[in-house]
Amino acid sequence: MLTVTQRFRAPAAMALALAPATALPMALAMTLAMAFTICAVPTALRAQAADPKPVTPLLDFSGVLMGNYRYTYDDATRNANGGLATSKFDVERVYLNFRMPAGERGSIRVTTDVFNNAVSGASCVGCYAGWNVRLKYAYFQYNLLQDIGGQKGFTLAARLGMLHTAIVDHEEGFFPRWVSQVAIERNGFFASSDLGLAGLLTLPKKWGELYATIANGSGYSAVENDPYKDFSVRLSLTPFANEANIFKTFTISPYVYLGTSASKFLTSAGSSGNSLTDGLTKNRTGVFLGLKDRRLTLGAEWGRRTETVETGATIATRGTYDNSGTVTSGFALVQHGFGETLVAQILVTTSN
Repeated sequence: MLTVTQRFRAPAAMALALAPATALPMALAMTLAMAFTICAVPTALRAQAADPKPVTPLLDFSGVLMGNYRYTYDDATRNANGGLATSKFDVERVYLNFRMPAGERGSIRVTTDVFNNAVSGASCVGCYAGWNVRLKYAYFQYNLLQDIGGQKGFTLAARLGMLHTAIVDHEEGFFPRWVSQVAIERNGFFASSDLGLAGLLTLPKKWGELYATIANGSGYSAVENDPYKDFSVRLSLTPFANEANIFKTFTISPYVYLGTSASKFLTSAGSSGNSLTDGLTKNRTGVFLGLKDRRLTLGAEWGRRTETVETGATIATRGTYDNSGTVTSGFALVQHGFGETLVAQILVTTSN
């Protein structure tokens, strides 16, 4: 009888109220047991319903695959291939995204980058010339503040790990990555990801966001290789976000990047106590304008690189020169029933 009561998680006092079977007539004992069991069942069911079940974190998985077929028939290609054109099927990039919660305010994102080494022949002696997998993003996000000052949507979050740099991912929200890298990444202004710490302040009333980072400065394809850290900040404003017209998504995003790279002679004898320890300038500034409507996407950007480059084989013969330059780009895409079509892209670069 105690076993039956325990099976339904009856209260302990109810179980103790039963006398041993030897002290009561068998019929009376069975009657009491059935009565206590019937009373215990609703109580046990309510207790089970009230017990919160542990919540298993949900894994959000998504992916982007960029493939193509290329047929090349220009004179240079045919001259190099016995008069024949070349063709190939290719997978340029595969991004696999994994997201999951980590506590009440935390979350984790991991994105892998599948890419081709793009090397062959003598340049690939002893190496793997196929597709590799590497990390592109891998960070923990913690939501520090929600609805600051009672302002709905006014939030502050922190990220730690391999995270977005100031402008590239933001611009890719307008310019499709399957076409090409955005202009500033293609021209060596930024990598799209770096290791460090970031803060994201989302402004109320859909006004935009402020994003700032402290990072290694070496990008996501290399480990930290100098003692310096780079700082960047982007302010994105959406002044017409609450309007019901084509300018609803219009965004203006100025950004600043202040960085330093190490002299190649920093670890050489005699480098201590001179200008070598100051590092080499690696700054970027610019502004991006974008509009993304269901019918039309427009983007324009101007960026400036201020960079010092080193020459010479020894400290005694060391020299530097200014490798600053600018990039100006613009693009337009038309949306239709089959996706989107790149109508125009303009890219102008200048360099010292």
